[in-house]
Amino acid sequence: RQWHSATYIPARQQIIAFGGETIDPIKKGSKKNKVITSDTLRVLDTEIMLWYPPCASGDVPTGRSGHTATFFPSTNELILFGGVRGSKWLNTVSVLDVTRWIWTTPNIVGTAPKPRSYHSATAVGPQKLVVFGGNNKTSCFNSVHVLEAIEDDNSDSKTGGKNAPIGWKWSNPTIRGKAPFPRTGHTATLLED
Repeated sequence: RQWHSATYIPARQQIIAFGGETIDPIKKGSKKNKVITSDTLRVLDTEIMLWYPPCASGDVPTGRSGHTATFFPSTNELILFGGVRGSKWLNTVSVLDVTRWIWTTPNIVGTAPKPRSYHSATAVGPQKLVVFGGNNKTSCFNSVHVLEAIEDDNSDSKTGGKNAPIGWKWSNPTIRGKAPFPRTGHTATLLED
């Protein structure tokens, strides 16, 4: 496959791969290879070097390529965003609980970014994701978007004083300084300082 996501989960020593494209070889009488967009989920256990399909359930996302899959260690969630399937660009979000292997589609308030592929999505803090760049059929972007958990300010002592997430929101922050040129297929890395 190509243009899939592969995300390392340090505490579990696993790599989770999702989506991407494969080529169906030319069949007799056909002039062109067929591109197949995958919705498969595979796990590589790096301790024993074994690939396996986890028994995932829930609201499984559609197959896609050029998407991002960003891991939030504080909640054991893999956040899937965007990508392209055939000639349809996506701006949907799916969340995979990697402890229970359950997919969900969260309710999100705010204005989502335009559908895109080949963008970057970087975890900043425990439950915040910064999306930058990417492209669709006609445009390449240099906009910044933030997806973050909305927390319940009325948490009780059962949660240990921590606010419990109750939903998600998109925001489009005002950025100062000179913006990078629009780009696609790049990376973005958070520095520890």
